[in-house]
Amino acid sequence: MLKYPPIIGSSHGLFYLYGGYRKGCGAVIWNPSVRKAFLVVVPFVGDGIYESVVGFGICRDTIDPQIIQISKIETWSWIESRSCMSWQVEVFTLCSRALRSSYSSNLPRKSIHFGSYRVVIDGVLYCLATDRITNDRGYRIDNYNLIISIDMTTEELREINLPPILLHCFGDLFLSELRESLL
Repeated sequence: MLKYPPIIGSSHGLFYLYGGYRKGCGAVIWNPSVRKAFLVVVPFVGDGIYESVVGFGICRDTIDPQIIQISKIETWSWIESRSCMSWQVEVFTLCSRALRSSYSSNLPRKSIHFGSYRVVIDGVLYCLATDRITNDRGYRIDNYNLIISIDMTTEELREINLPPILLHCFGDLFLSELRESLL
């Protein structure tokens, strides 16, 4: 089973746990009311060059649990030198029991860095992120906060700009939800 899995998210009475599993990563979708759990082996991408961010939610149309894995080149020196795509979005649905590429071609810019705060509200995954703006030589000249939303039904990614007072607020910015509202 998973080693010390934290609860990453919950939706519609289901819990989503994620952690190390043998030589990869695993996700568990757990329904405590019926005492059943389903293990999903998720390919491990965190090799120092690539980093993965995972989220969990329920599709509004099909009520099917989904895991979204967003992988990107994390090391700045590799971003421009890699010939492959800098972003890859994959979706696992419980009905298909398979990980597939997202239908959306709307991917974030290379400079977007996902944080650790994620919230699902009404079938939309909201992720706190930072846009790291650099100059031509790769030196960071500015950072600002934003929210990336991922619709679990259409699989579309969108940027949500924050008010000016929150743009440069680092270390004290969190995402949470209360009664289906984003806080």
